[in-house]
Amino acid sequence: MVLSKKQKLLISLAGILLVALLLVFSIKGKNSFKNRFLDAYDKTTSAISIEVQHDWLRFSDFAHGYDQSKPTKLGWVTDIHADRFKRRTVESGTLFPKSYSEYLPKVFDELRFQGITTVLATGDNVNSGDEGYSEELAKIAYRKNMQVLWVKGNHDSDASMRKLGLVGNNFYYAKDFGQTRVVVLDDSVQAYEAKSIDAAQFAWLKDTLATDKKVVVAMHVPIFPVTQEARVLSQDTELEKILHDSGNIGLVLSGHFHVKWNKQFDGLNFFGESALTRENELGGYGIIDLNKMSVQYLYTK
Repeated sequence: MVLSKKQKLLISLAGILLVALLLVFSIKGKNSFKNRFLDAYDKTTSAISIEVQHDWLRFSDFAHGYDQSKPTKLGWVTDIHADRFKRRTVESGTLFPKSYSEYLPKVFDELRFQGITTVLATGDNVNSGDEGYSEELAKIAYRKNMQVLWVKGNHDSDASMRKLGLVGNNFYYAKDFGQTRVVVLDDSVQAYEAKSIDAAQFAWLKDTLATDKKVVVAMHVPIFPVTQEARVLSQDTELEKILHDSGNIGLVLSGHFHVKWNKQFDGLNFFGESALTRENELGGYGIIDLNKMSVQYLYTK
């Protein structure tokens, strides 16, 4: 994107304004410095973005294809279930779908303060496949300057995924970060014990795993039963074999269960994260260390 002289001037003025705000905050003291800085930064960059370009839907420019960026850590959220409902009770506990608008920006703020600007969202981004709520999620990510790798969950519709910026009819893709490749799968067609990944996606996966890079796999539904017993669901036996045989899988991440869990199985490391607005775990998120191939579980303040 080529910027006009006016746009370049606006960006320069934004930088000057941020320096001035930093000086003001330091004079007033350091209490709540982080929040004041981030709020001021959001307001400034939001104003600039309106002048520069409305491109928060251009996710495909970021996700589809490989690049040379080399972050060492990624953020991780799952099962946002964005919706208008204040409360939703499911088998795993109580969710507060409407609270996504409070907790997702907080998580993004905390990640960005740690220098993390890319997040994995492992499915059920919206609660009822609603395009409007997908659009709100995309706007939050844009305002917070956060790139998000969106995974399709069983509550997400094709239309809602396209509102998040994905294109076409296939919602699986890969993204390189230095010596790590993140592979996003679409296993969202969920009828337990029935095959949910078709031959075309399996063929693409085998080709994509043919790399010297270490691989992080992100999907929505785990390959295990909800009871987490040490057996692979019949629908996922082929998938598990492909992952095992590749020999380069560092982590396999998923959502769907709404709770934190981890398991070593057949030489692979599997992790699950709690739903963003689950009762007693509100604001739960993770940090993925790409060098150590590890997961840290955290809660927003």
